[in-house]
Amino acid sequence: MISVHVYPENAMVGQNFLDHLVISIVSPGREHPKMQGTNIHKFQFHDITEEYFLESVNKTIRPIEREIAASIAQIALDNRDCDRWIIHCEAGISRSPGVAIGLAKHIALRPGLSRLKTMFQCYNKYVAQLVEEELAKKIEEIGKELHHGMGSDGGL
Repeated sequence: MISVHVYPENAMVGQNFLDHLVISIVSPGREHPKMQGTNIHKFQFHDITEEYFLESVNKTIRPIEREIAASIAQIALDNRDCDRWIIHCEAGISRSPGVAIGLAKHIALRPGLSRLKTMFQCYNKYVAQLVEEELAKKIEEIGKELHHGMGSDGGL
């Protein structure tokens, strides 16, 4: 089972994550923390929902976009063999838990979905929803590819 850790940005500075998957989230225009590793994926989006963005007069504020959620879902699927995942955002209470919760709906993580929801009650539900939807699509595509690759005898 994959062990997932959700951290605030200040816990990441100077850390060595050579054997981890790291998903780093900061607000647009902010620098990602300096850390070492070969499997670090960096994203930028604000901690808001799409509804807030649509109602806001400040259109420079950007929520997570579906393309980012799809990238995160693909990265998760590509790293199922990595047993330690680190997901961080600036405060570690909303965006990164939202990503972890979205992934936990389809990938066995420790702590599990219900524990993550209990630990991070202020998680960004919009982030979780988009990540979960994009992960579900990718899993469905994999299933279709496997099904189409089967021969007439049902084997691969």
